[in-house]
Amino acid sequence: VAVLKGLLIDKRRAALQQAKILAKQSLQQRNAAVNDLLLDAVMRYWQWYGAYAQKKMYEQFLNIANNRLRLIIIAYQQGDKSVADTIEANAQVLNYAVLLNESTAKLNKAGFELTDFLWDENGMPYLLPEHFIPDTTALLDYFIPLQLNDLLNIASTNHPEIKEYTYKLDGLEVERKLKWQSFLPTLNLKANLLNKGYNALYKVNDIAFLENNYKFGVDFKVPLFLRTARGDYQKTKIKIEQTRLGLTAKKWQLQNKVSTYYNQNRLYAAQLQQVTDLTKSFETLLRNELLKFNNGESSMFLINTREGKLLETRQKMIDLQTKLIISKFQTEWAAGLLL
Repeated sequence: VAVLKGLLIDKRRAALQQAKILAKQSLQQRNAAVNDLLLDAVMRYWQWYGAYAQKKMYEQFLNIANNRLRLIIIAYQQGDKSVADTIEANAQVLNYAVLLNESTAKLNKAGFELTDFLWDENGMPYLLPEHFIPDTTALLDYFIPLQLNDLLNIASTNHPEIKEYTYKLDGLEVERKLKWQSFLPTLNLKANLLNKGYNALYKVNDIAFLENNYKFGVDFKVPLFLRTARGDYQKTKIKIEQTRLGLTAKKWQLQNKVSTYYNQNRLYAAQLQQVTDLTKSFETLLRNELLKFNNGESSMFLINTREGKLLETRQKMIDLQTKLIISKFQTEWAAGLLL
C-alpha cells in the first residue's frame, strides 16, 4: 500500500484518465473537421447557385435579343430601320450567345464540384442530374439571428477547436500531477502471507497454517537531488503554458474571423440593396430607350449601351447575393455553429 508517492495517482491511473480525456478530445477534432466540411459544402452549393443564376440571366437576355433582332430585320425590310441597327442587334445576340456558353461551362463545373459532397445510400459518388436546380428560398434568410457579442462568446467557449484545447490542458494537468509525485518520498506498507500450495484459512489436523506465517514491512526511499523530477515537472509546466498561449491565440483568431465575416454580411446586405435599386433605375432607362427607339428617336447602339449597364448590375446583384449568403455561413462556421 502506497502511503505517500502513488497514493492519489500513479502511472496506471494517469494513463486511464488521459485516455478518457483523449477520447473527448478526439470527438472535438471530429466536430471541427465536420464544421470545416460543412462550410466547404455550403460554399460549393452557393457557387453552383451563382453559376445557375448567371446562366438563366443570359438565357433571358439572349431570348430578348433574338426577338428584337427578328423585329428589326422585319422593320429594315420595310424600310423603317437602317442596316446599322440590324448589325448592332445581331452583334448583341452573338455577344449574349458567347456569354451564355461561358456561363454554361461554369455551371457544369460548379455542378461537378458539388458532387464531391454527394453520395447515394451505398456510399457511391452521386452525379448531380442536369435537371436539378438550386433552391433559392434560402436567399431570403441571409441575416444572422445572433448579435456579434453572442457569436464571440459562443466562439470563445463552444467552438470545437477551443474545446479541443481545453481537453488538451486537462490531459496535461493529469501529467503534471503525475510528475509531482516524483518529488514525494516513497513510503509503502507491506503485509505478506508466507504460504504456498495450500489454503491458509483452514486448519489441517487442528493446525492453523495462518498462525506465524506472515510478515510485515515498510519501504521508505527519498531521492537525494530530484534532478530528474524537477526536469520532468518543469517540462510539463512549459507544455501547459504553451498550450494556454495557443488557446489564447486560437480564441483571438476565431473572434477576428467571426467579426470579419459578420461585418462582411452586413456590408454585403447594404450593397445588395443599393445594387437592387440601381438595377431598377437601369431597367427604367432601358424601357424609356426602347420607347424612343420604337418612335424612331433612338438607335440600337443606345439600346445596347443601356442593356449592357443593366446586364452588369444584374451580374453584380447575383454576385452579391452569393457572397451575402456565404458570409452568413462563414460567420456561423467561425463560431462553430454549423454542426
